[in-house]
Amino acid sequence: MMFQKEFADRLTAQPGHKHYSRLSLNVQLLAKVEHLMNVKRGEFRPPPQVRLTFC
Repeated sequence: MMFQKEFADRLTAQPGHKHYSRLSLNVQLLAKVEHLMNVKRGEFRPPPQVRLTFC
């Protein structure tokens, strides 16, 4: 799935990381979540204002 990079960082954060939260814990209990690839803004027209990544 494609997410805004900052949100994906929260989903994939490990314990002890500053982005680790209840969201990270709950998602990781239910699914294996990992970053697969980042998407360049230039791949879209018009380019989005946020960075995107696949998880």
